[in-house]
Amino acid sequence: MASEFLSKGENWADQFEDSTHWADQFESGKAWADQFSNEWSQDYLKGNWEEQDLFNQYNDVWDKIQEREKENQKYNFQGENKYLDDPNALQKGIELFNQGNLPEAILALEAAVQRSPENTEAWCKLGLAHAENDKDGLAIMALEKALSVDPNNLEALLALAVSHTNEFNQSKAIQSLHSWLHRNPKYKDMFKGDTTEYANLRQVEEMFIMAAKSQSTIDPLVHSALGLIYNLSFEYDKAIDCFRAALIERPDDYQLWNKLGATTANSTHGKERAHEAIDAYFRALQKKPTYTRARSNLGISYMASRNYTEAAKCFLGAIDLHNTPHLWENLKSSFAMMERPDLIEKIITHNVDLFRDEFDF
Repeated sequence: MASEFLSKGENWADQFEDSTHWADQFESGKAWADQFSNEWSQDYLKGNWEEQDLFNQYNDVWDKIQEREKENQKYNFQGENKYLDDPNALQKGIELFNQGNLPEAILALEAAVQRSPENTEAWCKLGLAHAENDKDGLAIMALEKALSVDPNNLEALLALAVSHTNEFNQSKAIQSLHSWLHRNPKYKDMFKGDTTEYANLRQVEEMFIMAAKSQSTIDPLVHSALGLIYNLSFEYDKAIDCFRAALIERPDDYQLWNKLGATTANSTHGKERAHEAIDAYFRALQKKPTYTRARSNLGISYMASRNYTEAAKCFLGAIDLHNTPHLWENLKSSFAMMERPDLIEKIITHNVDLFRDEFDF
């Protein structure tokens, strides 16, 4: 039944037209709010303020917030980099990324963007490498650099939406998806306005449904984007359907399989459906065995299934590919659930080889 309606873009899209509207979520600048409550409100009550003064004070505070954010968003390159003098750093970085050697890929791609700061492809690939390495903060910085060079870089826009979704930043994820539609030659003529206009989650959802209905076949990118939207609104069953639809057209897309697994694991009955998530992660790893993020996610699903030994193997395998602090914390949790303080003691060394005699990873 599911495959029948997923094979027809218009019928599939109709399933979502009557969805319940969720309240929009907004974030406000704390510095602005604090100044208003502590200073401006008192001035107002005393009657000793003028409209222009209030406006100027607001602008001063806003400018300081913007400057601080820009300062925090500066991309800091790693120190010694053997690829800096290599004219083929970009190509080598892409090859290393495809092989799953993320630390080396990131070094090569950092060299590429330092050699050619206006190369949008190099910045985009660097962002993708960081995202696959479970470093969405760094991915966002690199992807935004790519878009500052070329605002029409559709791959960077969609990847940016994914990273903002992973960082639980709904407004920025939605704005990235909104921009992707407006800048996509395939769909931009369907929508009025421009990318600078504010759009809330439900408006962008409707736009993507229109885009899906405009095609006679499934566009996997549109369905994948809808999957992100439904993750943001916590409508996980709809998101699962979206990713499954996209996989009909892209069955070898390891990132889509990972998204399906993560969405299934996060769904209302995620623990009961852990076996489905595990299957999706296995499919992702069949396509790319060095995909660290999927291996780590697989470990988390094994934890939910109380299979702590398999979880430990997954975390150790992920660490063996790339050594990051949060993976050691996950491993520590699995050892704690196994009631193995002897193994926990070994973690302080951060040496995976100490565990090879007991775990096959």
